Amino acid sequence: MFEEFLLESHQPFGDKHILFEGFSRSWRMGEFLVDVKKVAQALLGIREQAPSIVGIKCRNFYHHWLIIFALDQLGITSASFPNDIGVTFHENFNIIQPDLMLCDEVLSAYQVKSFLINEKWFSDVLSRGRVFLGKYKNTSFARVSVASGTSINAEKIGATAEYIIQNINNILHSNLLSFTHKKEEKKPQVISCIGFDILTGFQIIMAAMVAGATVEVADRIHIAAILARNTPLVLILSPLHLEYIIGILSPLSTARDSLNIIIVGGSLPEQLRNITTQKLTRKIHVVYGTEETSLVAVQNDKLNWGMNSVGSVLPWVEVEVVDENGHILDEEQEGSVRIKSNSVLPPQFFLGLKAEDKFQNGWFYSGDRGYFKSPNKELFITGRYDDLVSFGGDKFDLRLLDDIVKSFSPIIDGSVFPVPDKNGVLKPYVAVVCENNFDGDELSRKMHEKYENLPSITLIWVNEIPRLSDGRPNRKLMTDSISEALKSNYV
Repeated sequence: MFEEFLLESHQPFGDKHILFEGFSRSWRMGEFLVDVKKVAQALLGIREQAPSIVGIKCRNFYHHWLIIFALDQLGITSASFPNDIGVTFHENFNIIQPDLMLCDEVLSAYQVKSFLINEKWFSDVLSRGRVFLGKYKNTSFARVSVASGTSINAEKIGATAEYIIQNINNILHSNLLSFTHKKEEKKPQVISCIGFDILTGFQIIMAAMVAGATVEVADRIHIAAILARNTPLVLILSPLHLEYIIGILSPLSTARDSLNIIIVGGSLPEQLRNITTQKLTRKIHVVYGTEETSLVAVQNDKLNWGMNSVGSVLPWVEVEVVDENGHILDEEQEGSVRIKSNSVLPPQFFLGLKAEDKFQNGWFYSGDRGYFKSPNKELFITGRYDDLVSFGGDKFDLRLLDDIVKSFSPIIDGSVFPVPDKNGVLKPYVAVVCENNFDGDELSRKMHEKYENLPSITLIWVNEIPRLSDGRPNRKLMTDSISEALKSNYV
């Protein structure tokens, strides 16, 4: 179904349109679809095993997308996994529980059927492989992934091809990628630092492909070289990715009109926005949504958005801010953000925990705190009702990190809390009560065993951990205290 959707959308561009481009070569639309059929033929025998979910771990970006499309042609549900076999891979594997893995390396530590799809395998298949001429209808989910941004427990979710295509059309109708439609200009290249192992990343890359953009086969360490080309480019980033790119730019770098930036994973801090407009571009777009809701609000490249703003709610999405009893709050009153639209995952698409815990009377409760402000019904996200916190785009459960800190000998008590850096991006600080010296590097390693993408931590020693009346750490007090002390260093 993905092939048909892409073909229909690409009629104005033709088979010769460059769909993927790397440093050494490019792949045109027609070539990609032929390669998909060759891979599908090579994997045809998998259907006889009737797997419910086939996992994919393939570091080669182009090959990975061939596998996704090939499995879709075979009517088989796919799930993408991270390239590195670390903590995130292990946790996702345990949540998704694939019946079969297609891997570019041997998975000796995992009790699962696996099939090696390394570079030699692809070379053989694509050079001499036969073309698959059939088509199978997937009666289940097209994709399965992990959602971890709206509750403390990551969960398994599924999505049908129809649901995914609907959300891709919504992305296109949001005008988020409207700059790819200008006929008089060269189509931009798109680089996404948001992995397509999550549903949001997959849908955004697919939307770029459908919009006629060329997807650049590169990771963030190559972005500086790509920026130097000064060709039309779209970067899809988290605030942390953006901060990294800002940090590797030449001091002489200036803003340019050929670059668009799309921020996914939270509001953009004012300090980081200001330096981005000076050194990269003024064309900044911020997206608010979750794995379970797809796009909810979009902030365009106007520069007068307020702090914590995530832009205006999209026309087909309903958002309300309510109190604990479900009563709608007045403008600028902070409350719980709830969402309703055709892009919200139906309860039956939640394959792990009870979906009812997130739904009330048809409304999806995101767990975010926020409020509205006129005249454009601008939505502001101010925090969470649980202990999840976003460090630059990825969410972490501070209670779990607290437990790791407090169990580390000889620490008596401890707590993790967020502090904005000089660009306004939140970073993890660890307050500890301890009478003896200890190995801070070892503590950091323990914390990264739980969250391998946790940014570097900063340790501080305190006499006691301030707590609220219910015994929880007073993270706001610690954040405010350190932020105030750091202000003089940032001036």
